[in-house]
Amino acid sequence: MAYAYSPDAATIQSVGRLSRAARRLDDGAWVLGLPDATVAVQQACGWWEVTDVARPADTATATFERTVEFVAGAVTVVWTERLLTDDELFNRERSEAPDVTDALVAKLTATDVPALWSQPTGAHDAYLPGAVALDASGDRWRNDLGTANVWPLDNLHAKWTNLDALDPVGPQPWVQPTGSSDAYPAGATVTHNGQTWDNSHGDGNVWEPGVFGWVIS
Repeated sequence: MAYAYSPDAATIQSVGRLSRAARRLDDGAWVLGLPDATVAVQQACGWWEVTDVARPADTATATFERTVEFVAGAVTVVWTERLLTDDELFNRERSEAPDVTDALVAKLTATDVPALWSQPTGAHDAYLPGAVALDASGDRWRNDLGTANVWPLDNLHAKWTNLDALDPVGPQPWVQPTGSSDAYPAGATVTHNGQTWDNSHGDGNVWEPGVFGWVIS
């Protein structure tokens, strides 16, 4: 049995087990053996029995969060509906995905030519880690999710890697480095403010072209 402590019969400070003894809020007198006291005495000490309410079932897009509140003069469990976040929706789908079976593991040794991606219908045709599928343009995509993958190639959460994505051609727009890990190396060439710039600073250039460390090509 859960109880809530409220010093003013309006706000709830804590929820838990009923204490063995407590002071009355009206005159400060100690009450011993509080669990055996009457409801009126318990409430005079600020302790209210919590009326439990069954948790509603989650829907496809929502869950329910539990709070304990005063409702019509009684302390009651209240369930408030909340929409699932994109991450929660994805994790739910992932947790409900079929496990990789021995039959799927056997496919790891297959040497078939990649086929056009198609929506898996279950464990028997889910894409294994490292599996490769083709998109409509003929690009190869590898499953880097680490588990059986049933999600489309364009699902950002599903960690498909385009093996045929083309590297950018020619100088790319300058981007402000965040530190040494992405600073520009010696010989780097970028575009900025309508000009093409060569790095004259050497390795580790974090300066903006036109400010320091770059010369116009």
